[in-house]
Amino acid sequence: GSMVDNALRYGAGPIDLEAAGENGSVEIHVLDRGAGFPEEFLGRAFERFSRASSSDRDGGSGLGLAIVQTIACAHGGEAHVANRAGGGADVWLILPTGPS
Repeated sequence: GSMVDNALRYGAGPIDLEAAGENGSVEIHVLDRGAGFPEEFLGRAFERFSRASSSDRDGGSGLGLAIVQTIACAHGGEAHVANRAGGGADVWLILPTGPS
């Protein structure tokens, strides 16, 4: 839902989805090849009304990420954002898969 929507709306180039499971949890990454997030946005990406200032990501990426984090926390997981070394954004969830 929201993570992929965000990537499609604000990212650029192909969107990659990666999932890997280990140690009783699954990690789901949504990777894009856009400009990434401004550095100052990364620290507050999950605040409900934070918005990246660049025009590419303006208009609600903060709200989408806040929803992503709320869903992750509701399932005992966590959400993260980062910029990729080669350019683009990485938004990922770590969710427990149940008793291992």
